[in-house]
Amino acid sequence: LCLDWNCPSVAKDEVLPKDPKFALSSEKKLFEEALLRTTCLKFVELFLSQKFKLRTFISPKRVKRLFRKIQSRDFFQTVCWQTILGRTADDRQPKNYINLELNWLVEVCTGIVKFFDEEELEFFITQQFPYSERVAERKALLILILWAVLDFRQDLVRVLWRHSEQPLHMALLIAVCYDRLSWYVTEEGRVNELKAESKIFITFATRVLDTCHKDSISRTHQVLNEKTKDYGFRTPVDLAAFGRFMDFFTHPSCQMWLTNKFYGNIAVRDVGNTLFKMPVVLKVLISAYMLFPAYFWIRLTNYSVKSDDREEEVDDDDEDLSLKAERKKSEHHIKPPAAKNNPSLATASSVSPTSSEDESKSPAVEPPKKTAEPIKKPVIKQHSEEITGAFDKVVYNRYPPPWTLIYELWNAPIVKFWNFQYFYIFYLSIFSLAVLYPRCGNVYLDGVVCKWTFWIIVDDVRQTYIMNNMGASISLPSRAICISFKVFYLTVYVSHRLLATRDTTYLLFTPYGEKVVLCLALLYSYYELFTIYLPISATLGPLIYRLKIMFLVDFLNFIRLSILVIISFGIVLQTIYFPDQSISNETFRQLFHRAFFSLFVSPIDELILDQNCENTYLLKDSNQTSGICYASSYSSDTCRVTGFWPYTFIITYFVILKLILTTLLYAMFAISTQKLADNTDTIWKFQRYGLVIDFEVRTALPPPLNIFYYCWWAITWTYRALQYRPFKKDTFKFKDLFLSSEVKSQSKPLADDDYTYLKLLADQVYDAHHSHTSAETLAMLQWERIKWFGQELEANKRMMRQLHGKQAEMERSLKLLVSKTKIYSGNRPVLIVAEPELIKQICVKDFNVFTDRNTNTRRHPILSRHLVAESGDDWKRIRSIVTPTFSSGKMKKMYPMIRQCLDDFVTELDVYADNKKDVNIKTMYGNYTMDVISCCAFATKTNSHKDPNDPFIINAQKVFAPAMSRILSLLLLPAFVLKALNMKSLAEESANEFFFNITRHIMKERKTSNKKYNDFIELLMNVQKDSSTKSNGNHNMKDAIHYDDNDDRVSTQKKHRPILCCRCCNCKPSYELALNPICQQKLYEEVISSTDAKGEIDYEVLARLPLNLLVNLIPIYAVHHNEDLYEKAESFIPERFLPENRHKIKPYSYIPFGAGPRNCIGMRFGLMEAKLALAQVIKRYRFLRTSATDVPLLLNKSTILHSPKRVILGIEKRL
Repeated sequence: LCLDWNCPSVAKDEVLPKDPKFALSSEKKLFEEALLRTTCLKFVELFLSQKFKLRTFISPKRVKRLFRKIQSRDFFQTVCWQTILGRTADDRQPKNYINLELNWLVEVCTGIVKFFDEEELEFFITQQFPYSERVAERKALLILILWAVLDFRQDLVRVLWRHSEQPLHMALLIAVCYDRLSWYVTEEGRVNELKAESKIFITFATRVLDTCHKDSISRTHQVLNEKTKDYGFRTPVDLAAFGRFMDFFTHPSCQMWLTNKFYGNIAVRDVGNTLFKMPVVLKVLISAYMLFPAYFWIRLTNYSVKSDDREEEVDDDDEDLSLKAERKKSEHHIKPPAAKNNPSLATASSVSPTSSEDESKSPAVEPPKKTAEPIKKPVIKQHSEEITGAFDKVVYNRYPPPWTLIYELWNAPIVKFWNFQYFYIFYLSIFSLAVLYPRCGNVYLDGVVCKWTFWIIVDDVRQTYIMNNMGASISLPSRAICISFKVFYLTVYVSHRLLATRDTTYLLFTPYGEKVVLCLALLYSYYELFTIYLPISATLGPLIYRLKIMFLVDFLNFIRLSILVIISFGIVLQTIYFPDQSISNETFRQLFHRAFFSLFVSPIDELILDQNCENTYLLKDSNQTSGICYASSYSSDTCRVTGFWPYTFIITYFVILKLILTTLLYAMFAISTQKLADNTDTIWKFQRYGLVIDFEVRTALPPPLNIFYYCWWAITWTYRALQYRPFKKDTFKFKDLFLSSEVKSQSKPLADDDYTYLKLLADQVYDAHHSHTSAETLAMLQWERIKWFGQELEANKRMMRQLHGKQAEMERSLKLLVSKTKIYSGNRPVLIVAEPELIKQICVKDFNVFTDRNTNTRRHPILSRHLVAESGDDWKRIRSIVTPTFSSGKMKKMYPMIRQCLDDFVTELDVYADNKKDVNIKTMYGNYTMDVISCCAFATKTNSHKDPNDPFIINAQKVFAPAMSRILSLLLLPAFVLKALNMKSLAEESANEFFFNITRHIMKERKTSNKKYNDFIELLMNVQKDSSTKSNGNHNMKDAIHYDDNDDRVSTQKKHRPILCCRCCNCKPSYELALNPICQQKLYEEVISSTDAKGEIDYEVLARLPLNLLVNLIPIYAVHHNEDLYEKAESFIPERFLPENRHKIKPYSYIPFGAGPRNCIGMRFGLMEAKLALAQVIKRYRFLRTSATDVPLLLNKSTILHSPKRVILGIEKRL
């Protein structure tokens, strides 16, 4: 449960102490769950701290299961499974998954061959290990670490490494693995993460090594020498070299280890009483070739003689020897028998080879001082002889036998190095003489060179094989190319020099070609000496690396950059100089010579006129006389052309090549030198490793003396074969031909205390890194917060400065706008107001100032008397007359007429709902609105759904949808042009006359009839009569305001556009309700709650319904879509208009029917029409979104009101 909840502290403090019998070290399933979960690292630490036995956890099935669990994870699947193993995402683990796939994966990442062995893992099940349990525990931990590395679990890898007993090996192996995995990753971010983790574990290894070095140098040397099977028998230095971690080699311990490796088992002593100091190289070589000096200059570090338990100080030994010499004065030239058992002599003879230089070079005893007594003279002689004998005994017992000394000397890498140098220089001198030898060479010289080269090739093959088995940092392809080239020129040498006959038909090269091959071989041999000799020098070693970078990187980049320039100008200059020269080998030779040698010299001699060519000068008229077209002025094609164009091209070529590209090359060299300046010491220390390992695996004798080594091996192998000795794995192998004693030797394992000490070091390094990381993270977070606060403060200051600047700029712009920039309607300036407070001020508070609307000077004789177009006192009088027409009582009388039109609308919708067809709701609402207009305004019964071609409908469409050409004409054309075109209004005059005639006809009939109607004509006629009666008492007022009581006035007021709002305000809500089913359901429930027993909605209930607040009308687009006034102004949120949310709406920010006294007079009628239609439709039908529904709506382009082109919705009846 604690594991599921990820509460390790509870498990540690509360669960485990309460149950002492509970053994956490045996809970394998829990440990496996903790490993697989990425958030349970502390549980893994808890298991390991409770001494969980990993050797009991690891088994073949569990290893497969662990890798199968991470197979679907991103890193392992993309990098390991698909890229390295070449598997697909759907592939499963094969049966030989451990021995093949996992081994190949580990070999690619670490270079360890056959790391996993399924048979070996089976021993973990039975707990019958072929080695100790401690070794098995380390192996199990290494398996888990590699599993975590391949899953890229950085924190888990660090936690597991913390409990390692070989932290140095393991840290370097993890770093190698991370570095190799980065080769197969394409994402730059992931590559950087892998590189960073690799550097972290290199730092871990360096810190462990540094702490161990400070505590004990001898223990550090043992750790660096340790080789185990789990790491491919590699030392930590070998692992660092395999990963090319140069910084690791800068540690003093690594350099001491390399120095000890280079000297092998010998140590060179410095005898201080010599007149001059002899170089170490001469001491080593003289000791190797002349055995006797080795007893003075050389000592063996791994050779020791058993000493007596009664060993004392050297001074005490000398004093004891002198006392015994005085007691035996009578015995001369005879060694006393008691001296054999003298403890002081035994002590003196067992002086450790590690004694100081003064101890080794000083005699065992000091001669006594001379006295005047004659009897003491023989004592001096006797004393001297005894001291000499004792010193001889000490020297004899200190040094090993001569054959051991010779073996160790000649197998030391330093001796191999200098022997190889001198022999190789001798080889080069003979090879150079053989190449210089004229004609077909000298048979004796050629024989010597061929034999010597053959044994060099054999030695190179053996060396490459050994270093590849060791996993050393070598490039097999380059080694193979070098060996192949040596075999090639040796074959050419033998076949063309030693075995050649007079018949050269079957030879591959001519004698000159064979000379060229030998010259190439000689150059290669000389340059090879640089790579072997120079790395030993701290000054010249980095120069080789720098030279390699300058040639392989900088110079090749320069050639890639300049090759096109060189080739192009080579062709151009050849053509300009010799335009008539025929194409031949000479042409290409001159082209190549002139183009490429310009990098080193400037061939300007070709610009000088050749006087010998004057005789071949051609006149212009004679160019075609010979039938040949000459491009130059000379008949000879070898004559150079000089003049303006050759100078132009050659100067351009030299400027680009010499001044620009060559300067760029020098700059690239300087940059590379500067980059490598700081790493010079690191590069040299890393190169030392390659040199030491190179000569460690070489044979003791350099070529061609290595023939004796192979002869000795052949004799040994033959002797064993004749003796019928089996070739056991632990005694002899065929590959021992290529292995020297240094390679075969295995390092001794460390003691248990050493492993415990190293594990403690790993724990300390991890804790230090964790605390440093935590402190660094905390400091970084604090610094990030400080920077964030500083940035916010600066941003606020900058914002305030910008606001002040913008305020000043706005004031200046406003002044400029008022003074120079204006918006005009024709030639009259217009001020646009969108602020609710200003709208309230203009429309309500200061209405007496802003009474009139913008009127059109091009007045229609009848339409200009409309309420909207009138101004001043005429507007007030007409408003007071027309207002009673739209009272609640009058609207209630019109309710049945609208209801009758709605029935036709619903009947038509039933057809679409029954057939389950999509309906263009815009057209349907438009037909419904047209029927309401004809019925209520003109007392004409129409059915736009059934008869769309009715004259009334056609003329109404002309009035309500004028052509764009008429709109633009009325806005742009002058009055006399409009008068000539008879354009008095937006609608066609024929449509206006149609409605005027209908109105006059209806009014004329009703004046003679006593029948009552409830339409607008009847209401306006009644208002007209009442107004006429009241106006008879005051003729002066009537004359003052030009009151004209005629039928056209009534006809004008009846033509009211706001009743068309139903189509606009119902299409959009229906569309939004179809897209928002939840809002549609809320509206339906509200409508149902307002119906009576018969399912009808009367006028009073309809008026009380807040449905108008649910309809988002947009008559003033800018105000209604202002984000400062409405949150999410573009979204359909009808709840914002509910009564409980009304206080959130700023006054005068929602004005669909205008504001103030001049608001829409037909608002009550329009809302009644729209609300009744929407309520009845929602009550009966459900709008649906279909595939034909346009999301978003497609709008018509218009200068007045943007309406949708179509509103296609699905419709279905409610149950």
